[in-house]
Amino acid sequence: DTTYSLFIGMEEGYISAHSYPETSSSIGLEILLWSKLGKQNDILLSLLDMIGVDKRSYSSYRVIHGGMNGHTNWKEEMDTIGPAKKNTRECDPTIKAIDTEGNKIPSEHYNAVVTESLSLLGKKSDKNVAVLCGVRGVHSCTSLDSIKAIRRVNSVIAIWTCPDGKTRMETELEEEDINGTSLSHVYACSQDSIRQSAKSEDGYSALVVDHAAPYDLVNIGEDIFCSDREMQLTKRAFLRDRVTFLAPLSSLAEKRIFARCIRHISEHLIRSGTVVLDKSAAVGVVVSANDSFPRKLVAVAENVEKKTGVSTEIDKIRSGPVPFQDGYDPNIHSRSEYAPLDAVEQYVNQIPLASQSIYQLEVRNDDEIKTLSRTFAKEVLDSIIEESKRFASSQDAYFEAGDGSVAVVSSSSGHIFITWNGAGLFTINILTDGEQYKKVVDDDLWSDMVLVEHKAVIDVFMSKLPASTVIAVREQMPRGVNRVVNFKSDMSGTLR
Repeated sequence: DTTYSLFIGMEEGYISAHSYPETSSSIGLEILLWSKLGKQNDILLSLLDMIGVDKRSYSSYRVIHGGMNGHTNWKEEMDTIGPAKKNTRECDPTIKAIDTEGNKIPSEHYNAVVTESLSLLGKKSDKNVAVLCGVRGVHSCTSLDSIKAIRRVNSVIAIWTCPDGKTRMETELEEEDINGTSLSHVYACSQDSIRQSAKSEDGYSALVVDHAAPYDLVNIGEDIFCSDREMQLTKRAFLRDRVTFLAPLSSLAEKRIFARCIRHISEHLIRSGTVVLDKSAAVGVVVSANDSFPRKLVAVAENVEKKTGVSTEIDKIRSGPVPFQDGYDPNIHSRSEYAPLDAVEQYVNQIPLASQSIYQLEVRNDDEIKTLSRTFAKEVLDSIIEESKRFASSQDAYFEAGDGSVAVVSSSSGHIFITWNGAGLFTINILTDGEQYKKVVDDDLWSDMVLVEHKAVIDVFMSKLPASTVIAVREQMPRGVNRVVNFKSDMSGTLR
C-alpha cells in the first residue's frame, strides 16, 4: 500500500508522477510545458518507454493551463502554435491604387493545378471546360493546351474578349485533336453568344480563369457566371449542377470572382479551397455537389507538389451556404440502435482512486497586479500547509521561471502545485486520494457539486488575494485506472 510522489521542476514547465494506494501497477503522470510545447508528446513516449508501459495500455488527455509569461524562447514558440495568419491587405488607398497585383503564379505551376483539379469533375458525363482567356492573338492562354491534353476532357471552349467595335461574333469550331478533344472559340460580345455555346454543351462542367486573363474579361465572367442577378434570371443556364471553378488569386478581380463564385456558382452545396504554392502564390478552387472534395483537394495539392517540385499546402477549406431542403424529414435514431458494449465496458471497469481540481484565479485590476511578487504563491502555500493535516508530512519546493514562479507541496496522498504566470493569473493544481465530491449551496442559494477539500484550499487562497480576483476556470476530474471518467458518487447513483 506504499504510495509515491515525484515532482521535477524545469525552466520549460514541470513533470510529476504519483502512484495510487489501491493498485501497485498504475501510475499517474502530469506533463506541463509552457515552453517547447512541441516536445510534450516526445516526453510522454520517453517516460512510458522508461517505465516499461506498452503503448496500448495507457490513456491520456489534455487540460488547459494558465502558462507562463516571459519564458526565454517565447518568440520561437509563436511560430509553432497554431496557424499563423497574416493580414496581407493593403489598406492605404494611395498604395492600393498603384499595387493591385499580388504574387503572380508562374503559368506552368498554375496549369499543373488546373490539370490536377479537373480530376474533381464527375466521371459519368462528358466533360467540357470553358476558359476565360483574354484578347485573342495578344494573350497566349496557356491553360488551353494543358486542358486539351487531358484525355477525360471532351471539349474546350475558349472565351475571348470581344474585339473593339464588334457587337456580335460567331463561335468558331476547330477540328478535334488526336485525343478527340474539340476546341471552340467564343467571344464575350454578349451573354447570348456564351449562352448559345453553353446550351450546345448542355452547360459547362468547369470554368477556368486563365493565368493571363485581363481584368475586364474576369469582371465580365463574374457578372455572367457568378452574380446573384444572373442566378435568378437564368437559373444557371451556363453551368451544370456539378461544376468545378478555378482561378489564380493574384489580382483583385480574380479574388473577387472567387469570392462571388463561392456563393453563387451553383444551387447545390458549394465547397471551396485555396491551394498555396511556394508559400506565396495561390489558386482558388470551387466545386458543387462533391462530398469528397476535402480528401480530393489534398490529393490535388500532393500531386501538384510532386509534378512541380514546389512546396504546396492548403490554406483553407470552407463550405458555402447550405441549400434549404424543403420538406426535410430526418431519420431519428433511438439510443437502442447504437451498440453500447464499449461504453458499458469502460463504465464497469473504471476504478476512481483520486480526485483532481485545476483552478485558474485571475486578478483583474492592473494596479493590484503590480502589488504581487514572485514569492506570493509560496507564502500562501506555506500558510495552507500549516493548517492542513493531509500535508503535515510533506515535501515542498519553489522555483522561478520566466516572469513568474511555481510553489509545490507533495506527499504520498496528493499534491498542490501553484503557478503564477508573472501577471494576473494563478493556476492551482490540487490532487488528493479518495473523493469528497458533494453538493454545496452558496450564500445565493445556488447549488453546485464540488470537491469540498479542494474548495477549502481555494477559499484560503482567495482570502489572501486582492479584491478583484475571480475564479476564471475550474476543472474537477476523477483520477484512477481503466480510463476513469466518473466519480464514485456518479457511479453509485447517490450524492455523498
